[in-house]
Amino acid sequence: MSVTEVLLYDEHSFEYEFFLRISKSFPFMRELTINNRKAQNKKQFMKSNNDDQILPIIEYPNLQRLDLSDTHDDYVELFLFDTKIFLPNNLHICAHYQSLKTVTYYFTRYTTGSNCVKLAALYVDEMDQINEHIKNYFPDTCIRKAIDFELLK
Repeated sequence: MSVTEVLLYDEHSFEYEFFLRISKSFPFMRELTINNRKAQNKKQFMKSNNDDQILPIIEYPNLQRLDLSDTHDDYVELFLFDTKIFLPNNLHICAHYQSLKTVTYYFTRYTTGSNCVKLAALYVDEMDQINEHIKNYFPDTCIRKAIDFELLK
């Protein structure tokens, strides 16, 4: 029997090493939900020391759904932009619009190797605020209401 759904909740921050252990422990995971409002502690340390040069790549090869709707912006940034996290194509992600706006610098942050291009669908909570900026930022992604994320389960 293999685990395909994982829900992570804690009052302490999740760091890079934790996500590496999760990916190794649950290689067949298709759905990941992260509930954590604490900022990552080692984020600035890793950036300032360029430690990501020696860190192994975290892979979630079977992931289909990623729920980041109840997380700190650090986790949204980690999964969308970290070059040490490899996500599969056709991924469905649920996240707060404000978090997306923050981590993309108002939809102007363009980096190579980002996981943004792999999204099949993006589910956001504030559909009335969807504008051309987010549509241009995620051009091949279907943008839908967050409620649809739960309904499609």
